[in-house]
Amino acid sequence: MERMTERIDRREFLRRVGLGAGATILAGCVPQTGQPGSTAAAGASAEPLTLPIVKQPLSLSYWAPMSSNVSPTMKSFGEIACYRELEKRTGIHIDFQHPPLGQETEQFNLVAASGKYPDVLEYNWLTNAPGGPARFLRDGVIVRLNDLIDRYAPNLKRVLSEHPEWRKMIVTDEGDIYAFPFIRGDPLLLVSVGLAIRQDWLDRLGLRTPATLEDWRGMLAAFKQRDPNGNGKADEIPLSTWAASPGAGTGARGAFSRYSFIGAWGIGQDWYPRCSRSSASSSRR
Repeated sequence: MERMTERIDRREFLRRVGLGAGATILAGCVPQTGQPGSTAAAGASAEPLTLPIVKQPLSLSYWAPMSSNVSPTMKSFGEIACYRELEKRTGIHIDFQHPPLGQETEQFNLVAASGKYPDVLEYNWLTNAPGGPARFLRDGVIVRLNDLIDRYAPNLKRVLSEHPEWRKMIVTDEGDIYAFPFIRGDPLLLVSVGLAIRQDWLDRLGLRTPATLEDWRGMLAAFKQRDPNGNGKADEIPLSTWAASPGAGTGARGAFSRYSFIGAWGIGQDWYPRCSRSSASSSRR
């Protein structure tokens, strides 16, 4: 792995340690005066950033649901090696606070009602927070980010200006920005899951990687009929998918199983029929 140099620009630093989609600055970490801490910072543009970021150790509290992928082996995101290394390099300690698994909504509501907020609160403001972000802005739980982005985030301000469709995803109906977006700037980053093909089976049968639906049809038929595992039997299963839980077929993995090929017809995962079941049935008759 290539060693990171001591100086990186702000964009690269934020890319590496960005707190993620939905991470929102809370009212609890804003000075009572509402004034920026440095007039020089207000007009600053992107420039090289010297590590560590702070002269004195700084600790920030971060409330976030614990991932079920992490909880079997760790009690906190703070135990993850990358966060420990980032603390060494930046001088900033993140004090992660995780609600018990299965109690995220209840614990979030308690935190929101307590008036004692962490510095950062990561949550699904659109579907899991009663009243949505507009309510929490009105109640002073979270702060409006428009002015802060104008002052301190010139790169993000420019990106949102160049892509108004992205800006619409992080504003309320009143135009208030309530969260920092997680922007995947490279098309390659837009895909995180997909179908996998056994290259050894392709090689054994002299097939190329499929590029069209007909290619897929021919490849799967060959996998079924031409004994790619070489055991002398046509016992291969040409296509296998999975569900999020046994028999459920729901969730991200279940959706992947059901929607693996529909993009070829220009249909997204959130497609819906134009007619009701009864009318569709009558039309088939």
